[in-house]
Order: sequence, then structure tokens, then C-alpha cells
Amino acid sequence: MQDLIDKLYMKILTAEPLEGSRLNSYIYATDVGKCIRQNYYRMTDTKPDEQSVNYKVPFVLGVGNAYENFITEKLILAGLYRGKVKVSSKDLGISGETDPVIEFEGYRIITEIKATHRKHFELVLNKYKQGIYPETYYDQIQTYLHLYHDADFGVLIVCNRDVNYNDNLPPFIIMKVDRDEDWRKRNWDRIRSLNKALIDNVPPDREFTIDSWQCKSCPYNSTCWFS
Repeated sequence: MQDLIDKLYMKILTAEPLEGSRLNSYIYATDVGKCIRQNYYRMTDTKPDEQSVNYKVPFVLGVGNAYENFITEKLILAGLYRGKVKVSSKDLGISGETDPVIEFEGYRIITEIKATHRKHFELVLNKYKQGIYPETYYDQIQTYLHLYHDADFGVLIVCNRDVNYNDNLPPFIIMKVDRDEDWRKRNWDRIRSLNKALIDNVPPDREFTIDSWQCKSCPYNSTCWFS
């Protein structure tokens, strides 16, 4: 019987969506801040490194999706929810869909909802008190702000997914984000470099060093550095 339970566990753990659920012909808004070389490998259907498979990732993402649904429900109950917006740029080849767009006190606001573990949540909170945004979250909401011009500004809603009844930390924090023109110029140039690389069929230059966390967590680490 234990063998049966073990097989059931592995069946659930390794279940994956059907291939082709995500088109590789687009640069996704969620990926704009990622290394353009990593995007190049994904978009050219390069096979990820065998050792890069981590079956915990979908569960972490699943918790994040659950928090997004929960906050969305709260926004609906508060009478703020105005739906989600599909955004794109034909020139840059970017496509995506925002998290909930809301209206509050006469402002139209893009939200970006994230859930993170307690240690990282506390780090994000302390840095925000110093005026420092979490980099990957910031990239994503800036992308939406520069593609959806009807929004007045954005808010990052970062949730503490380890919250408990007597927590000294809040269950979530809200960070106002305005359009950053320097960010747009810098990142649109990066995306144009990626598009040129795709046309030339030559990987773009690396953006990080081999010992950076971006490279260590990249599913194409071996392909990029050792092939």
C-alpha cells in the first residue's frame, strides 16, 4: 500500500501542463526584466538543462496564484475591481496581461500582486522603507505601466504567505509605483537587442556573471556557459 501512496505522490508532484501552453514567439511582460539571453534560449526552443528541473516551482507559483485570487476577491468586495487588461507592443514583440486594474479616489491603478515567504517579505518591507523596490517585481509593473497608458500609476501588493494570527508583520504591503522613464529607455533597448539577436540567430551578450543568483537559477546555465 505504501508503494501505491508513493506512486500517487509522484503522480501529483510531476504533473505538468500540455506542451505549447505558452507560445515562444512573444516576449512576455513577466519576462522583460529577465536576462535577454535566457529569453533568447526560450524563444528559440532551446532545451533547458536536464538538472534544472525543480518540481517545487509549480507549487510556489500555485501559492502565488492563490494569493492573487484572494486579493482579487477582496478588490471585488471593496468595489474597486475593473478587470484585467491585455497589453502588447508590436514594435517590441511584448505581450501580457495585467493583474487587476482598479479605480480608487478617481485614479485608475494597475496592481501587481505577489506572495513571498516570510524572510523575503521582511526584507522587501525593510528595503521599501528605504525607498528600494524589489527588482523583479518592479520590472514587471513598469512594463505594464509603459504599455497601458490609461493607468495613472501602479501599486505592488506584496503578501506575506507565512502570516499567522499573532504576527508582528502585516499580511501584505502596498507600494505606489510611478512610471520610470529611465527604466523604459534602458529596458526597451534591451528588448530591441533581444529582437535583433532573434533575427540574427545569435545569442545576445550575457547580462550577468556565472556566480550571480540569476545565472545560478537559470534553466539554461550549462547551455549558456559551457556549450
